[in-house]
Amino acid sequence: MNELKASIGNSKYVVIVGGGLTGLEFADELSKNQDLRVTLLEVLPRCLSMAFDDEFCLIGERRLESQGVDVLTGVKVDELLGVSKVEYVLTSTEEMFPADTVLLSTGMSPDIDLAERSGLSADLHAGILVNDYMQTSDPDIFAAGDCASKRFFLDSTPSFVKLASVACAEGRVAGANLYTPNRLRCPVVGAFCTVIGDLALGSVGITERAAQQMGLKVLAGEAKAPNRHPGCMPGSIETGVKLVFEKDSTLLVGGQVYGGSSVGEMVNVLSVAAQRGMRAHEMVGLQVATHPALTPSPLVYHFIAAAENALCQ
Repeated sequence: MNELKASIGNSKYVVIVGGGLTGLEFADELSKNQDLRVTLLEVLPRCLSMAFDDEFCLIGERRLESQGVDVLTGVKVDELLGVSKVEYVLTSTEEMFPADTVLLSTGMSPDIDLAERSGLSADLHAGILVNDYMQTSDPDIFAAGDCASKRFFLDSTPSFVKLASVACAEGRVAGANLYTPNRLRCPVVGAFCTVIGDLALGSVGITERAAQQMGLKVLAGEAKAPNRHPGCMPGSIETGVKLVFEKDSTLLVGGQVYGGSSVGEMVNVLSVAAQRGMRAHEMVGLQVATHPALTPSPLVYHFIAAAENALCQ
C-alpha cells in the first residue's frame, strides 16, 4: 500500500482497469486529488453490471463522471506500454491512454495450491470443495472464505461471490464445527454495497437482466421516495429501490437500492428477506418502524411500495 501511495503521489495520469465495486471505489477516492487525471476502463457495456441493472449502473457512472473521472465502457485493454515503466494503456479500439500508474481490478481466483498439495478436492474456479459444515474432502480439515467453494441460494449451483461478510459467516460455522459438526452455513445471496461520493449503492441476489439471461420469468417493481418524511426534513435524500420476484411464486430473487447512508442497512434487510425466502405479498405486509427524522413515510415505504408495484403487473 505504501508503494502504491508513493506511485500515485508521483503520477499525473492513473488508469483503472475494471469497473466493478473495487474499481469504482478506487476511482472515487482518487478523484479527490484534483492534480490527477483518472480514467476508468470497463470491458462490459456498463460498470457494476455484475451486481446492478443498467439504470443503477448509470447512476454510479454519472456520479463518478461528475467528480471528474473519465469512464469508458465496452473497452478492452490489450496492452500496457512503456520503456522502463508503464507509460500508456492500449485498448482493443487502438486508443492509447497516458498512464503513470495502472490499477487492475479485474477479479480474482482462489488459491488452491496448498489444498491440492494436501490431496484435497479443489477446483480452479470454485475453490477448495467444502460441504455446508465447511469440511473439505478430508472431514478433519476445514476451509472457509474466498478460497472455499460456495453455492447459490436460488438453485445451489456454484457461486463465485467473494465477500468479507460471507467469509466471516463461514469462519464462524467452521469454528463452531471443529469438534462436533452441527452448524450449517447458508447459501450465498451476494449482498453488496458501495459508496461513490455521497451516493450509496447496494444489491442482493440477482438482477432483472441476470434473471432473463437465466430464462427466469420475473416481476420487477420499483419505488422512489425521500428517506425522511416530509421530504423537506434535514438529511432528506432521494432513495430508490428495485425488487425482482420470480413470476409464478413471487419469491424474492433480487433487490437493488440507491440513496444515502441508510442503503447499507436496507440491503441487509433485503438479504434477510432473500435468505428466508420471502414472497412479494409478504413484503407488502411488512410491519416497519417509521419516524419523520429517520425513515420514509409509511405510505410510500420503499420495500412495500416496490413489492406492491410488482404485484400490480
